[in-house]
Amino acid sequence: VPIRPEWAMSLFDSGIASQDLFGAIKPSLMFNTENIYYRSARPKVLSAPARILWYVKKGNYHGVMSIRACSYLDEVVIGKPKTLYSRFQSLGVYEWKDVFELAGGNPDQEIMAFRFSNTELFDKPVPIESSKEGEKNFYPPQSPASIPNKRFFHLYRMGYPDSLKG
Repeated sequence: VPIRPEWAMSLFDSGIASQDLFGAIKPSLMFNTENIYYRSARPKVLSAPARILWYVKKGNYHGVMSIRACSYLDEVVIGKPKTLYSRFQSLGVYEWKDVFELAGGNPDQEIMAFRFSNTELFDKPVPIESSKEGEKNFYPPQSPASIPNKRFFHLYRMGYPDSLKG
């Protein structure tokens, strides 16, 4: 799942947050065992239960354009912005203005909220160049994408290279 560095630093990425003068937007969220993230309702690739690899998109921080963390996907909910925000506002980094903007300023436009938990920040971010190893026509993800289990475990192990040493 692609995520902007500004959102990642508040939800799970202390490494990026430490590069910012003010740190995370909502530092308290990093201590949550579960959080919420909003996105467009389409494409509807996500379904729970599953695992999420977080790809931090381009930004003004060191270590971006890489897969930096992994979470459990606990729930996917599609609904109107106001309903979702009311239900999940204590868990997410998005403010009402962000959720409303995501819906294109249309209160009747359905969006997706997904609840995730038990996020593990990788010991070593997996740069986009390394993550495309063996893939033809690979591009950085613009929206969530499903990957085969074998590929997931390969990328996951790349995030913990020292644990592979015997």
